[in-house]
Amino acid sequence: MNTAKHIVWKCLLCGVFCLSSLVALRAQNLVVVPPNLDTVIVGRATTQQILVINRSTRTQFLRSLRIVDSLGIITLPTPFLETALAPFDTLFVDFRVQPREIGIINARFLCISNVDTTSAALRLIARLRRNEVSIRPGVRIIPDTAKPGDMVMVELFLAEGDKATLVRSALPVFTATLRMNGNLLQLTAQRNGVIALGNPTTYRFGPRLFQVPRTSWDGRSDVLFRFAMQAMMYDTDTTPVEITNFQWGEAQSSIPVSVPSILIDEPLSGRLTIQTCTAGGKRLFTTAKASQLQTSSIFPNPADAQSEAAYTLSKAQHVEVTLYNAQGNLVRRIRSGVQEQGMHSIPIETQSLAAGAYFVRIVGEEGIEQYLLNVVH
Repeated sequence: MNTAKHIVWKCLLCGVFCLSSLVALRAQNLVVVPPNLDTVIVGRATTQQILVINRSTRTQFLRSLRIVDSLGIITLPTPFLETALAPFDTLFVDFRVQPREIGIINARFLCISNVDTTSAALRLIARLRRNEVSIRPGVRIIPDTAKPGDMVMVELFLAEGDKATLVRSALPVFTATLRMNGNLLQLTAQRNGVIALGNPTTYRFGPRLFQVPRTSWDGRSDVLFRFAMQAMMYDTDTTPVEITNFQWGEAQSSIPVSVPSILIDEPLSGRLTIQTCTAGGKRLFTTAKASQLQTSSIFPNPADAQSEAAYTLSKAQHVEVTLYNAQGNLVRRIRSGVQEQGMHSIPIETQSLAAGAYFVRIVGEEGIEQYLLNVVH
């Protein structure tokens, strides 16, 4: 009898342990990471980013992101919209803090998805300005008007700030995050270490972030960093290029007291305009945002000999699948005709194509979808 009770108790304890493990594992599926920020200046607005990471193997739909702070001075510049976060993907969300008086700011970021609720704490000290050096970074596109397929240079530059003082008194190293429409600007081989952040599927209809690597500045000119990008054709003709996160110098704890810290003023933004590609007076690519087509994938991408476009139709309809190059010229009409409701897979031969960027355009009664296809040999 005692043995039977012992076995029952072991089973119950094992069940409780397994349940607590599952709860802990589930809580780790969605993670909120606050920025490495501990000090803000009274009267100065500071824009930073929090990271929301999906560590699960399933897509999570972020329902809301709320910020609660003790003084009510931390805000989101734009309302948070419901977002689908792919497995192992990261979402970057801007927030703004502008303290009105000195003191301690205790904040909590609360993120709610369809399967998880998680939060992260942030503690800030608001203080008065001391002997800091102010700089204002900026970003510009050269040239700021381009045709699809053209190469442009993206330059980070020092818009305001005394160069001599910076070189003498501060540690001239920096890193930055840029935000732009990743469908209009694509990285090239001359990226100089710049990487695109996040999953392309998550950002295919909106701005995408690009991380500039940690770089030392020699102080010889106002140019801090430059890299090349290729202008592309998409459903819009212009994109702002913004600096969303700019950090100068080492961590505050490693800077000697004699070295003044750096205050980053609101960065200056740039803009690129694409010269519209037209055929017969009509724009080649119309907006894809209103499309009801459900494209599953363009795979493999990049492709060597062959790729494949997979999509789903909610009803039988006429569908045309075409391929355009980066200049907006029609390369090939892949498929045209009536297709039944359901999933479809269309092979795309790429072996005969020159290496480069192409667009797969899928046109149906429910709308238009277009996807970037990179061909490599």
